[in-house]
Amino acid sequence: MNGISELAEIVQRPSPAADPALRDKLDLHLLDTIGAWIAATGTAEGQMLIAFRRRMQAVGTPASQSPLDDVATKVTTHVAL
Repeated sequence: MNGISELAEIVQRPSPAADPALRDKLDLHLLDTIGAWIAATGTAEGQMLIAFRRRMQAVGTPASQSPLDDVATKVTTHVAL
C-alpha cells in the first residue's frame, strides 16, 4: 500500500481522531506535502508554472471570471508543482 492509498483509507474512516497513531501519521503526511509544495516553488519548473499562471491572469483568462474559479486555477497550478 502506498502513502496515498493509506491516506485515503484513513480519511474514509468514520473517526480518524479516535486513533492518535493514525492522526500523527496524517499530520506528518500533510506537513510533508506542504513542505514539498513550498520546495517545488523554488525549482526551475515551479518558477515556470508560477510565471505561466501570472501570464494567464494578466491576459484575463476565463479562470479569473469568478473568485472560486480563480482559486481552483491557483490550486491546480500548485498541485502541478
